[in-house]
Amino acid sequence: MRVPTENFVETTPTVVLEHKHIAKNVALFLAAPFIGLVYALALPVVGVAALLWIAAKALAAHPAARKVPGFLKNVALLLAAPFIGLAYALLLPVLGAGVLLWTAARGLAELAPVATGLRGLVELLRFVTVPLLGLVYAIALPLVGAAMLLWIGAKALATRTTAAHA
Repeated sequence: MRVPTENFVETTPTVVLEHKHIAKNVALFLAAPFIGLVYALALPVVGVAALLWIAAKALAAHPAARKVPGFLKNVALLLAAPFIGLAYALLLPVLGAGVLLWTAARGLAELAPVATGLRGLVELLRFVTVPLLGLVYAIALPLVGAAMLLWIGAKALATRTTAAHA
């Protein structure tokens, strides 16, 4: 059996190099659909961005276009206002409770040296009950006001009906 030495020496490095590229080729073969997907998804976004860029440059050439950003800002604020109000409505009670607790902690720190004997106990009870009384007043006063309005309305209605019968 004859083995050609010249061809064997020449083909061996080529075969080794081809084996090194197989992993790269397999990885590219597996990644190619995802790369194509990225291009297919990005193409409309890039196209719209380019269109907006060209339109903005064309609008900037006209003097009336200087009012457009202010108008767009007002429209955006109009659309965002309900969500901003909702955020305030959700966050402000929590922040108010935090401020109340902070103030209470500072007040307790000031009362600590005073809290000796019966006088200290009375001051501590006042410190604890005053915010609760304020809360009771804040809840009860609208109800009391509505009851007073109903009472005055009922009295006026009773006076009117007695005057109509007389």
